[in-house]
Amino acid sequence: MNDLSIRRSFSLWVGSVAALFLFVSPLAAAPASRKAEACECSVPRPVLPVSLTADRSNQGWMLSFSLAPYSGFTDVLVRFDEQPEESLGHETSLDVMTGKPQVRTWMVLPADWVTPGEHAVGVRMVRRDGTVDGPHKLRFSPGDEALAEAKSLLATLGDSMIEFAEH
Repeated sequence: MNDLSIRRSFSLWVGSVAALFLFVSPLAAAPASRKAEACECSVPRPVLPVSLTADRSNQGWMLSFSLAPYSGFTDVLVRFDEQPEESLGHETSLDVMTGKPQVRTWMVLPADWVTPGEHAVGVRMVRRDGTVDGPHKLRFSPGDEALAEAKSLLATLGDSMIEFAEH
């Protein structure tokens, strides 16, 4: 490659980047202004420091708790309905905030504990200094979770899952 061809390819590259910027910048600016207008009148909802997701498995239901990143909790205590509160235990990896084994953030519920209807899940988290956050009240409904799972599967597979015939 000679010097002239390098300059031409560079100028083509710069021109295409500039054209892309001019095309994208008005599109990127428009939603931000609408979003700012929408946020001025909305009231923020309180956010819990823990959230719950549930998945069905062969052993029962697996509850996963999402904690704030780099929170430095040393233990997580969970109470399901009227069952006694229990610690989730620890993983084998170390937590960068505490230097101790990382807190486990999941549990598998036995199938006989999960009955139809809504269940209450109480979560308490122990900090490095021994203070306890919570209990935070979360809800778990196996019917709602199964319906959400079926809707997701239907959305993923789409038309290949359902077929209609004329007869």
